[in-house]
Amino acid sequence: MLIVTEYHNLEELKTVSDVWNRLWSQTPDSSFLHSYEAFEATCALTGLRDDLKVLMVSLMGKPIGFVPFVIRPMETSLGTLRVLTFPMEEWFSFYNTIGPHKTIILQAAIKHLKKSDRNWDYLDWTGLLKQGREKERLETAGILHGMKMEQHSSRECSVINLEKGWYSFWTNADAEMRQTAHSMERRLQGMGRLRLMRCRSIAENQVDEPGENLIYQHLQKILSENLANPIGKTKERRGTRNSEFISRIHNAAVGQAVADWSVLYVDDEPIAAAYGLAHQGRLEMLSLSSRVGWPMESRLVLMKMLLEDSCRRGDLNIMIPTTWGSVATCLRNETFTTCRFVCTPMTSWKVHALKTTRIVQEWLGKPKEPVGFYDEKWNDRRDERPLKLNVLA
Repeated sequence: MLIVTEYHNLEELKTVSDVWNRLWSQTPDSSFLHSYEAFEATCALTGLRDDLKVLMVSLMGKPIGFVPFVIRPMETSLGTLRVLTFPMEEWFSFYNTIGPHKTIILQAAIKHLKKSDRNWDYLDWTGLLKQGREKERLETAGILHGMKMEQHSSRECSVINLEKGWYSFWTNADAEMRQTAHSMERRLQGMGRLRLMRCRSIAENQVDEPGENLIYQHLQKILSENLANPIGKTKERRGTRNSEFISRIHNAAVGQAVADWSVLYVDDEPIAAAYGLAHQGRLEMLSLSSRVGWPMESRLVLMKMLLEDSCRRGDLNIMIPTTWGSVATCLRNETFTTCRFVCTPMTSWKVHALKTTRIVQEWLGKPKEPVGFYDEKWNDRRDERPLKLNVLA
């Protein structure tokens, strides 16, 4: 018999954190961003500690999976909407079910959401690969349990594929970007000895580079001083949240042997830094920054050296946030599209009224009221470049 248990705050959820991480380790194509530590860090930073709706699915009394929902507030002209969604969608990771038996978990979760008391206004199920099996499973579960879902395109994720080798990748990369990187590299070499120091946890609480603590301190200093979204045409903002998130997950990432951090030096002066999570030949980049007072192009030099080193290490798939702007556009050689499923219950009158208002505004040629996950401004969101998506349109 399947039983679904709800957890509404981090204090409650912490009692099953070991169960979460055990099931996470059994999840196909999992990322460290799916771990309990990453979920806890995100909820704490975004002010959602007490706004959870995490579903734990048990079979015959034994937990088999989690669906890590949060309830995020969205301000509209008709008041606040309660959006049932995932906490990390803007990190581009596929943040869905935790556990090996995904079909059973999805069926139980959808059935529970359909029949249980509702404390949310609409469901925004994000981070689904457009051609992936998770999307098909969710569609099937919705049909079986009478939960109507509308599919919407979400975003393109950028990937650097190095399977053909470093030379092939670099010679086929954007010519202007290569010229900029080469020019900056020569300029930095004229200032002193240019070197990349890269650390990676290779076993529990062990790293492959001496002096990792000092390198990590330099990385944190650069991240905390620089911009939260340092690349692209966005308004300036200090990177305190980016730095704090990494500091919260770093020890756990080292313990799981997935932490990867790099600092670019001119002589002994740190000038740029990057942080990612490496697992089974895949590197998920979380942050890239240059030190205040140094050229932004030093980031390109760091990425060039990091990618060349990644080929030697066997990291052949590098995932980079699309919010990196020009760096993502110039470096990527593959993209994949994600989608989201939205479900609006018939009793959610605010959502239906907003949808009707948008239709009227469009018909009259007036500016639309911002509605949707990326149209509005969350009070607690990191200040990344928003994507204009109208998931309720």
